[in-house]
Amino acid sequence: MFRIALPFAAALLAFNVAVSAFEITSPASDKYWVACSNNTLSWNSNSTDAESFAVALIDTSNTPTTPSLVNGNYQIANGLQTSAGSAVIELNCVSPASTYQVLFVNGSQYELEHPQVFFYGNSFEIKPNGTTPAPSSSTLGSGGLTPTVMSNGEIASPSASSSTAAAPSGAAAQFGSMGGATAAVLLGVVAGVAALL
Repeated sequence: MFRIALPFAAALLAFNVAVSAFEITSPASDKYWVACSNNTLSWNSNSTDAESFAVALIDTSNTPTTPSLVNGNYQIANGLQTSAGSAVIELNCVSPASTYQVLFVNGSQYELEHPQVFFYGNSFEIKPNGTTPAPSSSTLGSGGLTPTVMSNGEIASPSASSSTAAAPSGAAAQFGSMGGATAAVLLGVVAGVAALL
């Protein structure tokens, strides 16, 4: 059984790298967010990515025995322009944990629990309210302006930013701008292969 699964997993990973596009540079394993605060979301993209997207937050440890304030995929932004490269997210007061992930999803076809996923980031930590924010790692948006996304998902007027560009970090699992069905199938296959190992 493992002889079949391992080559398949390797082929799947090679395919995944070939279609990579979006890359989330903040938050990341070394760039935490703070609950009940404004946090920087920054990303790299290319011309194959969707023009705009929504952002969902998930807690990968959310089980009946470890409840979280985040149930399923919790939308924290909508209508972000890919070319902006960054946004300030006004995060609600969620439970501190190191098991959160950010998903870039299709905002025009958003369905709770079944979003069309463009990209999912690596796990990162959300620290308690009152923690000193992580050093800024955002990239400047178009024209040097970074949009602010309010906790209700609305985009406020862009504000000038003086942050510097962040270097890409790590090789995250990426699905680029594939269709939702393809991304869902690949996510299911990856989960199935992981269960076999």
